[in-house]
Amino acid sequence: MKFIHTADWQLGKIRDGAPVDEFIDFRFKTTEKIRDYANEENVDFVIIAGDLFDHTQKKLVSRINRKVPSFDGQEFLTKSIGILNSFKCKVFILPANHDFYTEHCLWNQEIWRNNIGNNVVVFNEKEKSYKAEEFKTIFFPCPFFENQPRRDLTKWIPSISEEEKGYFRIAIAHGSISDYGSRDIPSAPIDIDDLLKKDLDYIALGDQHGLKTGKTQDFDQNAPLPTKSNRIWYPGTPEQCKISEINTGNILEVTLEKPSDEPKVKIIPVNNLHWFREAIDLNPYVIEGNMEFSYDSNLIQNIFSKIEKYNSELDPKKCILEIAVKEIEVPEDISLNENKLINEIKSLEKILNEKFFHVNLVGPKSKDFQIINIIKLIENSLPYEINKIIKEKESFDHKEIFDKEVEELDYSKFEIEEIKIEIQKLIQRSFAEEN
Repeated sequence: MKFIHTADWQLGKIRDGAPVDEFIDFRFKTTEKIRDYANEENVDFVIIAGDLFDHTQKKLVSRINRKVPSFDGQEFLTKSIGILNSFKCKVFILPANHDFYTEHCLWNQEIWRNNIGNNVVVFNEKEKSYKAEEFKTIFFPCPFFENQPRRDLTKWIPSISEEEKGYFRIAIAHGSISDYGSRDIPSAPIDIDDLLKKDLDYIALGDQHGLKTGKTQDFDQNAPLPTKSNRIWYPGTPEQCKISEINTGNILEVTLEKPSDEPKVKIIPVNNLHWFREAIDLNPYVIEGNMEFSYDSNLIQNIFSKIEKYNSELDPKKCILEIAVKEIEVPEDISLNENKLINEIKSLEKILNEKFFHVNLVGPKSKDFQIINIIKLIENSLPYEINKIIKEKESFDHKEIFDKEVEELDYSKFEIEEIKIEIQKLIQRSFAEEN
C-alpha cells in the first residue's frame, strides 16, 4: 500500500506586504503539484493531517477582504474543491486548529456540500475510527471541534483488537508532542510514548511546519522527535508560511508492505516559493554629507549573488527575502532626517520588489530603524480604513483599534503587546509633534 502524507496547506494564507492574490495562488499551484504527483504515482490515498485552510471560512474571507476588498470567498472555495476533486484517489482530511469543525464552518458551506467529490472524506466525528476495506486499513482520526482543545485528542485510540489483525492501523492527529507534560499546556498536546504502545503501523501528524521524525533519520532536523521510531512523522507544510520556518516544502510518500512492517518513507519536495534571510551593508552606498543613498547595479547584483549560492537556477520571482540592514554609520556632525531615511528604505524596497517576489528590509535594533519598522508594520499590516484614520489624524480610540487589528498578525502574545505599545507611542509622538 502506498499513500501521501501531507499537512498544513494553509490555503488562503497571506503575508503582510506581499502581493495577496499571487501569494494565495502560489499555494494553489503547490497543491496542484501534490495532486499531479499523487495521480502519476497511482497512490492509494492522500492524508491531509490538519489545516487544509488557514482559517475557518468566515475569518479567512474577512481577513483577506481587508487587504483585497474584491476577494471572492466563493470563488476561492470553488477552486479548492476543484483541486481536491481532481485527485484520482481518496483524500482524507482532518479538521484542525486553523479550520476546526463547527456547525457554521467551511466544511458545512452549501457550496462545499453540493460540489465536493465522493473521493474526499472529512473526518468530522469525535473519537470514531474509519474502516476502509478497499485498503484493508483502519484510520483513527482526531479532528478538532474548537481552536485550542488543551487536551490530548489521541487518548481514545485503542490498542489492536483481535478482529483488527490483518488491517493496517493509521492514526491521524494534529498537535505538538514536544510539549507534552509541560507546565504550560499547549493546544492539543500528544503523548508520543502512549501512541507508540498502540500497535499503530503509521502515525500521520500535522501542526509542526518543518519536516520531523525520530532521531535515527539521516536528514537535518530541527529538534528531532524524542523517539527512534520510524512510524511517526510530521511532513511539514508544503509551502512555507514565514521566514523562521525550516525543513519546509515537502510531502511524504509512505509505503507499507503488510501490517506491522516498518514504513518506507520517501521525502518529495513540492514547494514553489523559496525563502531567504540575508544581511546587507548600505554604508558603501551612502552619499557623504547628506545621508542619502545611491543604489547602483552592484547592490542589486550583491543581493542576487546571496541567493545564487543556494541554487543558481532559482527564479527570483519565486523568492521571498528578509534582508537585515546593518547599522548605518551617522557622522557626529550630521543630523539624521528620519523621514528621509524612511523614504530611502522604502525606495530600495520598491526597487528590490520589482526584481523578486517579495522583499522586506529589516533594520538593526536602533531607535531610527525601530521607527521605520513600526511605520512599515502599520502600512503593511493594517487595513486601508485604519491607515486613513491615522493619516487624517481624526479622533479615535487607538487602543480599541489596535487590540482588534494587531492581534490578527502572526506573532506571539508577548510580541503583540510590544507591537501595540510601540505603535501607540509612535502615534502619540506624531500627534505631539504636529500639535
